[in-house]
Amino acid sequence: MNRVGEVVESSTKVFIARSQNLGESPSFGYFVKTNSSPVVYGLVYEILTESKEPGRKPNALWYDHG
Repeated sequence: MNRVGEVVESSTKVFIARSQNLGESPSFGYFVKTNSSPVVYGLVYEILTESKEPGRKPNALWYDHG
């Protein structure tokens, strides 16, 4: 089994995972499972690309802020 990320938030109804690399998340509709005890299965229903810092406006890496 290939590792594609890690669970970073969970509740009784949902868990949120973060992909190890940008653009390498499982596709929409894929079934995923955790390597925990007990094993938890999930369905990918939303894929987002966001800033690591809440409220921060994303900028291109090459953008000169000066």
